Amino acid sequence: MGLLGGRGRLAGDRGSPVDWIYRDVRRVRRAWSDARVGRFGFHTQADHPFGVPDFAYAGEVALGIVLADPTGERTAMQGETLGYPPKLAEALVDGLWEAHFLSPTPARPRAVLTPPMWAVTAAQELVWATAAACEPGEE
Repeated sequence: MGLLGGRGRLAGDRGSPVDWIYRDVRRVRRAWSDARVGRFGFHTQADHPFGVPDFAYAGEVALGIVLADPTGERTAMQGETLGYPPKLAEALVDGLWEAHFLSPTPARPRAVLTPPMWAVTAAQELVWATAAACEPGEE
């Protein structure tokens, strides 16, 4: 199951291109439900060498701008997703032990058989996950 439900390209008020991405609400709700209990998965997506976590759905809902919501469902979901689930944070931190497989060391100079850009991307995602798991002011 890929993350992208569908997409289109629109022209903004001043001619700027705007990507219009839409999601299957059932998938979004399932991913959010899983995230709250510390379950997540990564899904194949172009330009994302390690995949995209399904809890990204919740981030899109929480931080997105509601343009239209005749039923109020989108606004309600946004309110639900504003907090980062503690169990997801714990699960992400618990999985950080795997990060050493992505980085070469003097003992394993060829540990990473992927392009260096991928290792940088993975490192950025791990930093993001760790920061999200910490309480404000914690490091």
